[in-house]
Amino acid sequence: MTTSSELKLKQTGNLPSQISRRTSLSSAILVWFLPITHCARSLSIGTVNMAAFTWRLYVRSVMRPCSFCFAVSKTYSITSVSATTKRFEEFDRKLKKRFSIRQKYIFDEQIAKIVVKKLGCVKGQIFVEANPGTGVLTRALINAGVQKVVMLEPEKKFHSELSKLQRELEFGADQLQLVPCDFNKIDGNGPSCDLPNPCRPPLIGSRDLFTQIQTVDWQSDELTARFVGIETNDTLAYKVLMSNCMRIIHRDSIFRFGRSELAFFYPQKRAQRILAKPGDRFYNRLSVLLALFCDVKELHREPCSSFYPVLPGNKEDMVLISLVPKKDAELPVLPHNLPYAAHLVRLFMAKRAQPIVNALEAANPGSHYLLDQMGLPYSVCAANLTSEQFGRLLKLFFQQEGRSDFYYNRR
Repeated sequence: MTTSSELKLKQTGNLPSQISRRTSLSSAILVWFLPITHCARSLSIGTVNMAAFTWRLYVRSVMRPCSFCFAVSKTYSITSVSATTKRFEEFDRKLKKRFSIRQKYIFDEQIAKIVVKKLGCVKGQIFVEANPGTGVLTRALINAGVQKVVMLEPEKKFHSELSKLQRELEFGADQLQLVPCDFNKIDGNGPSCDLPNPCRPPLIGSRDLFTQIQTVDWQSDELTARFVGIETNDTLAYKVLMSNCMRIIHRDSIFRFGRSELAFFYPQKRAQRILAKPGDRFYNRLSVLLALFCDVKELHREPCSSFYPVLPGNKEDMVLISLVPKKDAELPVLPHNLPYAAHLVRLFMAKRAQPIVNALEAANPGSHYLLDQMGLPYSVCAANLTSEQFGRLLKLFFQQEGRSDFYYNRR
């Protein structure tokens, strides 16, 4: 007597092992292929518990294969780019790299012309472009009459396009210089002015970068070079920005050879911190230091969708900000006291909503009378002090008697 299962096997003519193989194969194809086809239609996903979701797909693909397609189209929507890239890993590694890439590029010629126009007079000047990509902004700078463009591009996939652009120019060897390095890794091993070839790409030393760029005196009206590029919204970019701020204070690294402008596109949140004024909730240590040592100016705003790659859900603007070091900073202290001055600003802004007299007393007991000399009440907070007031307060701090050797050196 044949059972119902044996009767089904006779009707289909398949062995149990063949059925299990076909079921597992179809399940694998559905699990991996359908989400990818759905991703091509829609790139907007809500938060999904991936463990529960994967188990649900497995159960439905094995128990009810017919309803699997409907379950995917109904429940699967992409929110997490990281979760999506995991499924793309076995199919298209280039697509995974594109989704996880952090650097942005300018591929629109009209945007490149707007950027060049916002930079002001560029004729006869030297530019150092970070991550030029295919060279759209580079071409616009050359057409505007710049003297030279040094292209810092660590990605080898763009080198052929940049070399092609160099060959198209009449004086390409003199006007364009391709350097396979990363702007964020300049002097990654420390200042290298006295060391012969200490870095390997993508690292580069400032001395090697400025071999063909003439040094300009700090008090001159001319700039040594103008750096231009696009910064990203990650921790490394913030550290590089803070590092460049400290290099301006010490006149080290790329600022050892003179004053250089930093004209970069920053994400809106970081731009708010750079441009923040006293009393603003974004007012922070970086805002104070940049206001003390640089001329900070907002040049242009552009939607994030104008840059490549365009990631879903990113609706913030990118803000073009110019940072030009001042000839004479608003911090009249001796050069060997500058590191301690930057440390004091950090101490003051650590609890910026509290009275600054607490930080003064912590740095050097008995320093509360400095606020009396400035005509400020003891209840004043660091968040309400301007950069000029910070400069005067630091000057009085280092000139007072009974100073603590922990924060500065004696003259």
